[in-house]
Amino acid sequence: MKKSVMMKAAHKIAKEIVYKTKNYSIALSFAMKYVWNAAKRGKKRMGDMSLMFAVQNLTTSKTERESIAHIDGLGYIPAWIAEKNLQNQELFVVKSYLNSAYVERETEKAVDICFNTDMGKVWMWCPKSVISD
Repeated sequence: MKKSVMMKAAHKIAKEIVYKTKNYSIALSFAMKYVWNAAKRGKKRMGDMSLMFAVQNLTTSKTERESIAHIDGLGYIPAWIAEKNLQNQELFVVKSYLNSAYVERETEKAVDICFNTDMGKVWMWCPKSVISD
């Protein structure tokens, strides 16, 4: 990747993430590091989808990116536990049409989570030990 292409991509990313840092030079620094790492991995150019993913990766935490839902007062439900416990159709509905999630029942070690979707409700038991803040 040419340096001029890298700088243009970094400026595009920085313009999108400056609201998080409140300082353009800091946003540009984060964006340049991200683009440089992409170039080291052999990426030849940064398309629109790559820029969108870069903004998402730089503005959200790893926990948020790898979770399927957030429940107030409890935390983030990891996507891997949903993939393990839900059937393919249920998982697709939860990932695509989720409106809200809440705790239906609770035991000492697990919670019964109700995912309220456009297609109906889906329930899943989740151990409290895998839920992160």
